[in-house]
Amino acid sequence: MKVIDVSKIDIYEVTDPKLQLILICLFTDGYVNPDQLPPHIYENRGWWGDSIKVEVSDRKQSVVWGSDLWVYEREKLNDDTLVDFKERIKRSLKIAVDAGIIEEPEITVTRDGDRLDFVLGFKNDEDLKFEGLDNV
Repeated sequence: MKVIDVSKIDIYEVTDPKLQLILICLFTDGYVNPDQLPPHIYENRGWWGDSIKVEVSDRKQSVVWGSDLWVYEREKLNDDTLVDFKERIKRSLKIAVDAGIIEEPEITVTRDGDRLDFVLGFKNDEDLKFEGLDNV
């Protein structure tokens, strides 16, 4: 299992294209519908590229690059958070899975105090453990 400390990784030094794509999907701030923003967040994020239709599996569609994991900043962590975090990871990786670039991983999310760690388990590739998500 490859362990990735998110607080120290530099995407420019990552040479594995699949890992680069996973990092972009998970840690690029994706747009969130305004009604889904937590009350303490006043500014939405996102990327201008989200408005460009791309071809995935032979059809053009609008996709959101990145994730909405950033909404967990300063959020209290509980059991519901773990379930929701897992679903958001799955949704963030969907474009890479749909395009056939990565297989759909088994996702395990664990909590260690105010920190979340998660593992992406792959049948045909090395598992990836992401650590260092303090206050997400």
